[in-house]
Amino acid sequence: MIGRRWVADEVLQALSMGWMQRADIAAKLPQWTDKQIGGGLYTLKNREMVVLVGGKWALTAEGVIAQKNHTTFRPGSAGKVRQVRKPEKWTFRQDVWAEFRRRRGKATIPDILSILDGDKKEADNIKSYFLILERAGILTRLNHRRSGDALTSPGYVIWILVDDTGPKAPICRMGKKEVYDPNTGKSHPFQSKNGGGA
Repeated sequence: MIGRRWVADEVLQALSMGWMQRADIAAKLPQWTDKQIGGGLYTLKNREMVVLVGGKWALTAEGVIAQKNHTTFRPGSAGKVRQVRKPEKWTFRQDVWAEFRRRRGKATIPDILSILDGDKKEADNIKSYFLILERAGILTRLNHRRSGDALTSPGYVIWILVDDTGPKAPICRMGKKEVYDPNTGKSHPFQSKNGGGA
């Protein structure tokens, strides 16, 4: 029987830099069944190599590195019991963080919304999140803006990731006025408020 980690090797290499439907991945790997490809994607997702948003798959920053290094996933010894880590709750902000990192830590809010299919409510959510991360020193912004769609638009803030510590999204703890980074276990207190931006 073929182990799903062997399938994961080929699924990893089949993924392009863009977002792909599962059917698109299957079309590139006709030697595997849909169930086998699903198992390979599950393996990669558990290892935080890929992310699933709106029915589409994409490589994470770790996935891009693994793809370039031709990382392989081989089954363990027969009969060996593997400990399965309990999956953590996946949130909208985790989606935002994953897409931001996939863009090498440089993006505008509309860039991210275009992938997540969000509306004004989600845009406001991202803006609030980014402003808090900026106050905690996790994000910063470029001095210039990207041109907006309307002639009267002031343009869009280009956000930059100061330090990419890992795939888990920083958690805002409003009561404690801090941002907790689950990748490092460290907390970052808020600084004084900066100006707005979109």
